[in-house]
Amino acid sequence: MSANFPRLLVATEFAPNMPGGGGSGAVMRQMLKDWPAEKLFWWSCLPERNRHFGRAVAGHRVALIPRKLYPHRRWRAQKSWLLEIIWTPWAARHFRRTLKFFRPDVVWVLPHGWSIPPLARALPPAAVGFHVSIHDYADAHGTTNRSLRWTAVQERLYASACTRDAICQPMVDDLRAKTGCEGTVARAGLEPEDLDLLSHKTGVHADAIRIAYAGTILVEQEFALFAR
Repeated sequence: MSANFPRLLVATEFAPNMPGGGGSGAVMRQMLKDWPAEKLFWWSCLPERNRHFGRAVAGHRVALIPRKLYPHRRWRAQKSWLLEIIWTPWAARHFRRTLKFFRPDVVWVLPHGWSIPPLARALPPAAVGFHVSIHDYADAHGTTNRSLRWTAVQERLYASACTRDAICQPMVDDLRAKTGCEGTVARAGLEPEDLDLLSHKTGVHADAIRIAYAGTILVEQEFALFAR
């Protein structure tokens, strides 16, 4: 069975079992649930903190961003400048060495966060086919000069890929208009067993409706309106 699967290298910001990533981690794990661990490899900028989700890989290399240097809140401009000037060229070299080390047949790229600049430097010239998935635009959380540059880099990666997809049809249409390249919709979501589980649940009277939401809330007022 394993012989039917190519050696796949996933390249993105987050680790195989990381719960964050705006839901992208969960989508990728769902799509890879039947992929044999011995044929799956991973490259990321952030380390594995735990293995709660049980996604095993044959190898994982990390172009580590030191936790204190990641531009969350304080000194964001200064930290981002250091990462672009010093860390990005090093991370691009790290990814090239990863390609030589793992020798993948194909690379699956999800250009998210700080993985965008090093992957954009290293991948197009590499002699390996790669697939690009876009789940979030780089400027989804605000339009700074850096996020606008990263969005343009994302679009170039998307255009230079062998194959490509995005998380919804409007995004596929938008990327086609910007890049001239066709893509497909990644239709990951509920599995048949999830619906089977719902069909066997018994109703319970409650004074309030409990809503579980998985994803990133970008438009807070509209989300609150929907919840009300």
